[in-house]
Amino acid sequence: NGMEPKCGGTIINRFYILTAAHCIVNINLTLAGVRVGEHNLSTKKDCDFATNFCSPPVQDLLAENVVVHSDYKSKTFENDIALIKLATPINFSYENAQPICLPMSKTAKYDLNNNFAVVTGWGVTESGFASSELLKVSVPIIPYDQCQKIHKQYYTVTNKQICAGGFLGRDSCGGDSGGPLKYIVTEDGTSRYVQIGIVSYGPVDCGRQGYPGVYTNVIKYTKWILDNLRPPLA
Repeated sequence: NGMEPKCGGTIINRFYILTAAHCIVNINLTLAGVRVGEHNLSTKKDCDFATNFCSPPVQDLLAENVVVHSDYKSKTFENDIALIKLATPINFSYENAQPICLPMSKTAKYDLNNNFAVVTGWGVTESGFASSELLKVSVPIIPYDQCQKIHKQYYTVTNKQICAGGFLGRDSCGGDSGGPLKYIVTEDGTSRYVQIGIVSYGPVDCGRQGYPGVYTNVIKYTKWILDNLRPPLA
């Protein structure tokens, strides 16, 4: 019906999706809604024929409201963060549509430098085309000072951003914007993914050796996220 996927995002509760501001503003498209629970865009059902298992159906939900960070700067990608409020709640009884954990104060104490995080999306691959299937890749988190030096010719990387990647052929790319950079955190014997970044920008030639991608640092925006959620919450 003239609609196509533009960006990624993550579920943070039944009514809210976390994404990048540049997915919402300064584009010649209108946000029609959000699809959750998707895996393969080219099939109506996501099935593993080896096990004869099919995941629950996707949920297509209309957007009721969008909150873009008031200090978002499109030229420098500062404060590249936004929330989409859905008109109807996500059905969490479907196992393919679940919320991600947000980083709290304990997560901020972890030294993430040189550890590996995971980025997921349907973005452009080495083929030059977007993937129809949800892909993931592990990327190393690059120390802030090192990242500043790498990108200083074109952008000023701030302490509200995270750099990750820099390995040949392992990177987020066009179409992955707004999606998550996530890190496994273990608390009280339980391991879970925590979203530490939002795909923001990187080199045009994705997966370039020595040039990491830049992500909005979610740890720096947890308060902003919580302050901008409106009831009903879940």
